[in-house]
Amino acid sequence: MKKTTKKTMKRGQHATYEWMIQTVKRNVAGRWVWVPRIKRLSWKRLAEIYFDDRTTNDVKEMIEREARRCGYNPKTILSLNA
Repeated sequence: MKKTTKKTMKRGQHATYEWMIQTVKRNVAGRWVWVPRIKRLSWKRLAEIYFDDRTTNDVKEMIEREARRCGYNPKTILSLNA
């Protein structure tokens, strides 16, 4: 892994509801906007969080809602990226 690669969480930590809804700055079309972290993560990373044993039901429901919002069946998109 490159030294410049940023990790979203430290090793050994697990995603919480508060961590998922935190907003981060993102440059969109030349201007900075605040975007919730769940919208920035890849489906592969969301699947890892979803299938982690320590993930709470709140976080799992949030990931399922995001999949439905994007037009995907939650079970299908998460199993393809697991």
